[in-house]
Amino acid sequence: MPLLTWNDAYSVGVKEIDTQHQKIFELINQLYNAIVNSREKQIINSVINDLIDYANYHFSTEESYFAKFHYPDKDLHEQKHLEYRKKVNEFKENSAQNNEALSQEVLTFLEKWWTNHVIEIDKKYTKFFNDQGLI
Repeated sequence: MPLLTWNDAYSVGVKEIDTQHQKIFELINQLYNAIVNSREKQIINSVINDLIDYANYHFSTEESYFAKFHYPDKDLHEQKHLEYRKKVNEFKENSAQNNEALSQEVLTFLEKWWTNHVIEIDKKYTKFFNDQGLI
């Protein structure tokens, strides 16, 4: 059973971004499944790297729309992205330890950050982006 299950409550009303969020949920679920099956030591580094790479791809998508459409909350939103990048890079630096506590800390952070970010931050741009023709 996955830790995160996608449902309409997470939708931001833009298919491209929803698809990217679903992929991020899948990556978080990979880490969760590895922890449940005591395999986190084998995959923590690759999951962190995948999350860094994919989150950067996702953030660049959002940020390009912010710039293109002059999104009014651009600076605040991009600051949240910067904070995420900083924290995940800290996890990457610490992942050489390959310890169980770090895996759980990473998982807890990712679950809370992404669910809160999507619901509390990303959903704020739904109407704005839809008004620009993004659906």
